[in-house]
Amino acid sequence: MSFSRPDKFPTVNADEMVIFKNFSTHLWEGKVPLHPLNNLRIPWIVDGIAEAGLISKDKVGSSKPLEGLKILDVECGGVIVSEALSGYGCTVVGIDPCTDMIHVAKQHMALNPSLTNITYINETIEEYSEKHFEEYDAVIVTEVIDHVDEPDLFLDLCCRCLKPGGPIFVTTFNKTWDCLVHSNHRLGIYSWRNT
Repeated sequence: MSFSRPDKFPTVNADEMVIFKNFSTHLWEGKVPLHPLNNLRIPWIVDGIAEAGLISKDKVGSSKPLEGLKILDVECGGVIVSEALSGYGCTVVGIDPCTDMIHVAKQHMALNPSLTNITYINETIEEYSEKHFEEYDAVIVTEVIDHVDEPDLFLDLCCRCLKPGGPIFVTTFNKTWDCLVHSNHRLGIYSWRNT
């Protein structure tokens, strides 16, 4: 895979793209420790959306608390977060510059006919933010920031997609030796060069 367009896409790191291309086939094999993180991430996101005033706090415990909201999952990867959020009633758009990741996302979505409120698009945040200014109620960036070049620009582009006052949720692994050893051992994809 060649991804050498740094002038047009300054946040995309070509080396990271190769790593994620190779990693894409393993996302749904049950060996990836990212899935259990949704037990923490998703309630945190729902609570944060309520704190931002986008939904009433009494709606948080309902079956579809995010119904009517539009959420952007930037560099959605294998859609671990996108699929989980869609179950809460919102419309989710997942974008990723890695063609292989989007292919895996679409394949996995096809296995579950109830996933009708998700769209996956193979684009960079540079491309996408130009066409979708202030369109989303919330933006999600999970385990991504340490894999991009120019993280400040990356976050600025993500925020351009947000409606005024909308929340952005950014997560990454802790910068500890224990986390570094375990995530590299299990995933082989973390270096913390940007965190």
